[in-house]
Amino acid sequence: MRGTVLAICVLAFITSCSQPPPESALPGTYCFSTWNVHDSLFVNKDRTYRYEVYYSSGKISKSSGKWEYNSFGGEITFENFSFPNDESNGLPPGYWHSMVRVTDKGEVHLMYSSENNIYFAKKK
Repeated sequence: MRGTVLAICVLAFITSCSQPPPESALPGTYCFSTWNVHDSLFVNKDRTYRYEVYYSSGKISKSSGKWEYNSFGGEITFENFSFPNDESNGLPPGYWHSMVRVTDKGEVHLMYSSENNIYFAKKK
């Protein structure tokens, strides 16, 4: 009896955890803004993306490439990605692995920093 109760509790806990969204929920426009920069990330259905950073100084940085989604782990990977900033100018692009989170309100977030709850929010 005790083992049955424990098994039911474990099953209830596992099924209550949020599931990663389907790939069809990912395409769209994502935004992130601070006082001096506005980032836009365009995730396309054909598994390509375009990333644009608009600085308050008028400078614009852009990158583009392909993305893949691991629906089991809820992680999207962007190839040829570059987070431009003053300290990394000249560094080659690489891979950005981002956890995909869905809020209780159904908003899709691409996590930049889970520890600090910093993310790109889907707008369209």
